[in-house]
Amino acid sequence: MESLEYHDVVVIGAGIAGLEAARSLRKLDPSISVLVVEASDRIGGRVEHIDGIAPYHIELGPEFLHGANNSSMFQLSKAMGCRLHEYAYPDRFYFGAERRMVKREELDADAEVARVHELFANLADEAIDQYTGENDTSVADYLRRKGVKESMMKLADALYANDFGCSLTELGVAECIQEARSWSFGDSYFILDRPVSSIIQWLAEGTNIRLLWPVAAIDYSLENAVRVASVDGRALQARRVIVTVPITILRDGDIQFSPALPLEKLRMIQSINMSNAMKVVMAFSERFWPEDLFDVVCTDCFLPEIWMTSATLSRPAPPSSSLRSFSPLRCPSSANLGKVAVVGFVAGERAKEMSQFSHDKIFRKALSQLDEMFGKATDCAMKQDEGEGLVDLEGTHSLKRRDDSGKLVTAGTQLMQQDTSSTARIREQQTVHASHCTSVSRAGEDYNKEQEDEEASAIADNHGEMVGGRLWKLQKSETNSGIHFSQRHNPASWHFAGGLVKDWSKEPFIRGGYSHPSKGAQGARASLTMPVLQRLFFAGEATHEGVNPCLQAAIDTGRRAANQVFDSLIQKPMSEGTRSRLGFNAC
Repeated sequence: MESLEYHDVVVIGAGIAGLEAARSLRKLDPSISVLVVEASDRIGGRVEHIDGIAPYHIELGPEFLHGANNSSMFQLSKAMGCRLHEYAYPDRFYFGAERRMVKREELDADAEVARVHELFANLADEAIDQYTGENDTSVADYLRRKGVKESMMKLADALYANDFGCSLTELGVAECIQEARSWSFGDSYFILDRPVSSIIQWLAEGTNIRLLWPVAAIDYSLENAVRVASVDGRALQARRVIVTVPITILRDGDIQFSPALPLEKLRMIQSINMSNAMKVVMAFSERFWPEDLFDVVCTDCFLPEIWMTSATLSRPAPPSSSLRSFSPLRCPSSANLGKVAVVGFVAGERAKEMSQFSHDKIFRKALSQLDEMFGKATDCAMKQDEGEGLVDLEGTHSLKRRDDSGKLVTAGTQLMQQDTSSTARIREQQTVHASHCTSVSRAGEDYNKEQEDEEASAIADNHGEMVGGRLWKLQKSETNSGIHFSQRHNPASWHFAGGLVKDWSKEPFIRGGYSHPSKGAQGARASLTMPVLQRLFFAGEATHEGVNPCLQAAIDTGRRAANQVFDSLIQKPMSEGTRSRLGFNAC
């Protein structure tokens, strides 16, 4: 009979929800054996940052903490000693069709804009029963029925839908109502004084984590054990399994369940949508925007939202640790690419379309938008070429990128290098041991360095293509012929030092941004919170009953799943008093 490595609980996915589930179980009962398996070569999931773009890190995944009231993420960051910077969201609006920048307080006086804000603010008061099942509709249709003008529809799309991680036509009314009724965190926007991966490190401390372990099958047909198998045939057994993978992985059927999940749960999984999300990071040699400017929501523009970063946001690095699993990407040059950086955020249908563009086309369009927003009025300084590459009238400008030495090279050569080879880095991550994070070797297998090198190299090849994107630099011509960028009229193009495009749809184990209020999905998330035969449990932001895709939702659902597993193991639910004392309030 096959002898398999055994644990009380196996957690699938080392994102925030999975790490918090494991941490919570250890807190509830240190004797419970918990193993976290992660498909990729690092922990953190959608939390990732890059160093070297500017004198401070740049988040490629989530970076804002939404709300200070009743927020587990806010409380956690405070417990870690983090300082939080609060920012107004947004503090400017830019209307591309009119080429007009407006401060928020000025725009709030506009009756049509106020009407849009009012409709979203009052969603909680809508009768949700009107939008049950097939009666549910998109927020785009909802606003049109309320008489919102098309110009304001564009504002709602850029301001609200993009923030929800989708387009206005993808946003479902019923779940928006549920989200509005459940939101209790306040409207504040905060940025940590350190990378979000510091929280990942904190959550992972003491956790048994296995990387490069993509799950292919879960057999929960046995009464006393659940069998978990990887794509390459490795297997584990556990009394309980917590699944925390992104909803896209469940929707796409990457994990085969035996027996199949109940039809109702499968239907609910398919009803929750997650669109793509992309970040366009641009480094600049100098700041060319107002010093007090932080965030701009843009209509009729390529990038619907941009925010400005600067050295004033310089944050300390995470405390030194042998936990290398979330090691950030870094520009190949020892010097920072620029002094400041701008981040463009795009989600939904825009991101789906942008994902098909070449990176030079993305930068060309993004820089053109910034030139228009912050440059002085002038004739067009360059032509938009819909083909590949960036050229002006005389071909005197070309989009290039840096090699390892920092020299400019033509597009097409490999750019994205890290401090060590990907193979060595992945192998190091597989075997890292520390008081901060423990890792186990493959049970029942002899160590085969040659085989491991081959596997790590294969994954590293994919990693180089998928993670982080490519760094680019715009080279200005030294000649006097042709049409040239002007520091006055084209400040973004003039000061552009390089950049990076992060496309989350191309992360093989994530495939998108985050779940959003979806049409026809009412009740789906509550269904996912219910265990299957008290053996399978689900967590992750898409399982939050409040339709909350934020960082605190991942924390809260991880804790909820840990509570459910603990109750099932001891066959006796904890009292509310005990839960409160241990800090495990229901989400």
